[in-house]
Amino acid sequence: MTAHAADFNRIPVVDVPGPAAIDDGAAHRVVNVSARARSSIPVFYDPDLATNVECPPNCASADHPARDPPIVAGDDITARYDGTYTYRQKARQDSSVRIATEDA
Repeated sequence: MTAHAADFNRIPVVDVPGPAAIDDGAAHRVVNVSARARSSIPVFYDPDLATNVECPPNCASADHPARDPPIVAGDDITARYDGTYTYRQKARQDSSVRIATEDA
């Protein structure tokens, strides 16, 4: 599998024995460069917006802390929409101007 780096160049995803690679929705493509058969199974999820999402305790330690802090699913989804769709960015700016003006 290859994924896009921040500069949009493709980088290989390293094959590690045991765990599965989990795609976070970033653009990627799968290229089988091994001589063995492989399967790719898409998994879609739709968490309740109030669901807390965090690193499982057995996947983090004092030596290897969780990469990301816990987040509420709805907050994450909203932030991703806001960062992707320009009409949402403008709406958020307009609403914060209104709220700031109303508070004054």
